[in-house]
Amino acid sequence: QSTGEFPLFVALAFAINSWFLVIVMAAHMIIYMPIMIYFEEKDLIRRFGDKYRDYQKRTGAIFPKIRKN
Repeated sequence: QSTGEFPLFVALAFAINSWFLVIVMAAHMIIYMPIMIYFEEKDLIRRFGDKYRDYQKRTGAIFPKIRKN
C-alpha cells in the first residue's frame, strides 16, 4: 500500500466529517507506517545495496528532505 494514500484517507475523513475515521486513520498512520517503512527499507537495502543507501541520504522516508543550497 502506498504511503501517499494515507493522507488522502485522513482528508476524506475530515471532508465527510467523521471524527471516528480521522482518529482511526491517524492511529493507523502513526502505528503502521513506521513498521511498514522499517521492513520495506530492509528489503530495499538487501535488493539494491549501496545505491539505496545513497538514495536514503538524499530522500526522506515520509516527508521530503529540505536541502540548503
